[in-house]
Parts: sequence; C-alpha cells; structure tokens
Amino acid sequence: RGETGKAGEFTVGLYRPSAAPRHLAELIEMQWETAQRKLAEPIASLRLSVTVAAPLELEQQELFGDRGQYGPRQTAILVDRLSSRLGRGSVVRPRLLPEAQPELAWRYEPWVGGAQRRPASSAKKRPAQRQTFSQCGSCKWPLTRPLSLAQRPVLLEVVSMAPHGPPLAFSLFGQQHRIERTWGPERIQTGWWRGRSVRRDYYRVETITGRWFWLFRQLTDGRWYFHGAFD
Repeated sequence: RGETGKAGEFTVGLYRPSAAPRHLAELIEMQWETAQRKLAEPIASLRLSVTVAAPLELEQQELFGDRGQYGPRQTAILVDRLSSRLGRGSVVRPRLLPEAQPELAWRYEPWVGGAQRRPASSAKKRPAQRQTFSQCGSCKWPLTRPLSLAQRPVLLEVVSMAPHGPPLAFSLFGQQHRIERTWGPERIQTGWWRGRSVRRDYYRVETITGRWFWLFRQLTDGRWYFHGAFD
C-alpha cells in the first residue's frame, strides 16, 4: 500500500512447493519492480499472504552422478523464473481434455498456477495399461493417435477412391501420396447439444513410401481431410 493509501498487489506462483528463501526472494524481486511502477508512489506498508499451500516433496540425494544439476528441482526453479519474468501466460504446457473431437481435446494452461500437481509420494500408482501395436514393415508403431495434429483439418484432393473406403491416393500440400495399407474406420461424432455436430470416419493410412497419416471423411458432405501425421 502506498503513502496515499493506494493499494496494489502481485502474485508469485510456484511450479512445485519450495521452502528455499533465496529462490522465493528472487521471484519476489522479479515482480517487485513491476508492482512499484504500477503503484507510482512510495510504498508505506506491505502484507504477504499465502493463498495456496502444499506439503514439500522430499527426495533422497544421490551420492554419485550429476543428476542434481538437471533434476526436477532445477526444472521447477527454471519454470518459476521464466513465469515470473515473462508472465504465467507465456510459459504453458498442453493438457488433455475428455473431448471426442480431436482438435478440442486439449488446451494450453500455465505451468505455474494451473491444475494443482499432486506430490509424487501421494499419487496413486495406476496399473500399466496395455498398448496395442501394429506391424509396419520391420518396426512396431502404436497406431491409435498421431504424434502431430493439425490445428485445423486440411481439405484433401482425392485422386482415386475405393468403394465405401478411404482414398487409394491423395494430394496434400501439392505432394502426391499413394496408400499401401489402411486401418479403420473409427467413427467420431459429437452430440446435438454442441450446436454444430461433427460426424467423421477416421482412417489410419500407410503410404508406399512408409509415411503414416490420419485422414477422415466428413459424413455430412463426403469430403476428405488430413488431420495428423504419425512421423
């Protein structure tokens, strides 16, 4: 609070709980200059409040090795500093959402101040899930979802079509692709309460050059789209 009674505030967030005075002081200093400029007058009083608290995560130190230089603690310090310097909205990570429509099944959220992280010691161990694989030549690849997803589906130029199936060949960004094998369809559709409903048949396809794509046919108009790649 300033000399004239004008109030101002700033928030310091942490990626993980910390009791290191030096680290906390550095984060406060990064926010202090900005807070002083906004207040535009000498500070007369200061009040500190802890809005969220969590137990510390204790880890046994290693006697040998250099893991301590690049461990979770150092990662947390880096995330805290970047978030304090650049702002929470500039240091983000993707979060999966329970959504059927692929392009809406994730969102970005701040590393600091986002969903609360549970301490590793209190997190319940889940049984390992069995993952299905399909043979692709001499390798094994999981073929459930692509590694990269287009922000928006890209309309395809279909060169030839199999009856009631995926294209035999298609053109993407000016490059021709001939399909060797396909898997599908996997139908994805949204409910009427969403307004504009989505009804798609997805196919996982392998081209003759060994590339893997995720394509779908729009059931409303029969058009084909590219939505992701597995490489």
